[in-house]
Amino acid sequence: MDEFRFTSKKILDNFSNFSSWHYRSSLFRQLLAKNYDLEELQSMIDKDFETVKNAIFTDPNDQSPWLYFRWLISITINSAYS
Repeated sequence: MDEFRFTSKKILDNFSNFSSWHYRSSLFRQLLAKNYDLEELQSMIDKDFETVKNAIFTDPNDQSPWLYFRWLISITINSAYS
């Protein structure tokens, strides 16, 4: 969870930090592969939706949050149909 806090800090410092968004998605993939507690995971994803929404409203032309937003939607849809 320290790595999630680290990426959160980096993202909040700079919404354009694509590396942090990307690393965060890889952390989520690891948790999904380990069958992490789904309730906790859903709570984390919900918080990320809020963060990415704020990033998009702050700078709608920045591609980094849009790519992460697209990825969040894809895992949400995939988990709903799994």
